[in-house]
Amino acid sequence: DESALVEIEVSDIAGKVVYRTAPESLPSGPQHVEIDTEGWLPGVYVTTVRAGEGAFLKQKLVKL
Repeated sequence: DESALVEIEVSDIAGKVVYRTAPESLPSGPQHVEIDTEGWLPGVYVTTVRAGEGAFLKQKLVKL
């Protein structure tokens, strides 16, 4: 069973980081993360998930 250090970062459209997790070792496979967006202004945010050696995922998040 493999695991990787995973870090999640959310930035607003101007590039300001509004949320970041500390790197955490997670097992491979699907994971579920809830982010409290209360207090964030409506708009578009960019979510970046980094895992292990250079693997990453970027996704848009829209707060209404």
